[in-house]
Amino acid sequence: MYKEPNTFLHKLDNPMSLSVVIGDTMYLHKALAQRDRQEFIKAMVKEIHTHQEQKHWAVTPIEEVPRDTKILDSIWAMHRKRKIGTGKISKYKARLNAHGGQQECSTNYWETFAPMVQWTTE
Repeated sequence: MYKEPNTFLHKLDNPMSLSVVIGDTMYLHKALAQRDRQEFIKAMVKEIHTHQEQKHWAVTPIEEVPRDTKILDSIWAMHRKRKIGTGKISKYKARLNAHGGQQECSTNYWETFAPMVQWTTE
């Protein structure tokens, strides 16, 4: 009798392919057109609150921004995270990103950072 291996590596055969096929990664306009849009909205609120709590930024009224300051557009990246073994949705993620194509070195960024993760990171 064949018994499927129950090893961690077997479950990680191709964990990224599930999200690509199902379409779990999207921009804001597409996420808000989904049936589960309320979950994405909750994830957006959580993202904003986390940035404010960590003091990553301060909200500045547009009237207080100097006229010669270039304001970068923001882009929301949305993602449904799924359990590898079952494919069930485990979490909704919303990330607010600066539009990288509009950034200028030494003006609105001074260094770059590319975090590395392991497949086991959830």
